[in-house]
Amino acid sequence: MLRFFVVASLFLAGCSAETEDPSPFERDSTGTASSRKESSSALTPTSPDKGNIDDEAPVRDAPTSTATQPAAVTSKATVTVDGVAQDVTKIELWAPDADGDAHLFIDFNGKGAPDGTDIHISFTKVATGCVASPKAHPQDLWFRPPASADQYRSADGTGCGLSITSFPTSVGDTVKGSFDGRISGINGAQGKTRALKITFEHKRTK
Repeated sequence: MLRFFVVASLFLAGCSAETEDPSPFERDSTGTASSRKESSSALTPTSPDKGNIDDEAPVRDAPTSTATQPAAVTSKATVTVDGVAQDVTKIELWAPDADGDAHLFIDFNGKGAPDGTDIHISFTKVATGCVASPKAHPQDLWFRPPASADQYRSADGTGCGLSITSFPTSVGDTVKGSFDGRISGINGAQGKTRALKITFEHKRTK
């Protein structure tokens, strides 16, 4: 419904260019995917230099202490856009579906990325490179501002910058990877590019 509203608004504004389909996952008015149901983790703001501030070795009172130790960190990510570190606030995973397609969402904000911005990564296996949507079984990345069809996406091919080094086949497995490259705009962002550098790690819980 939102995509229809955005496209209609662009048409009424006199935009003569054909509107390109954005990432195939709708966003609601709060800037989040409307049907995310998989495991998620809210994060303390991170940076590429320091990582998650909760990712520290537990402190013991004494070698014989029986105190419960903090659980191991299962989600962490860093995002840099055009050389500026962003604050990562949440990571969500859709486990592989019947076709083997999995999806990761990284919510963040900062300079050039208003609240509600996210990165959507589709992936199917451990691999380097991109298979761009709308090809079957995509392995690609989308940069999605809130409530907008003016999104950015990775290029097609082995040199896109995406690397998946671990795939969450089963509960307890971890998706891990990185992206380092340029992403290109569509619709109102046509002709623009942004430099994106990210790392991510997230444990599948269901």
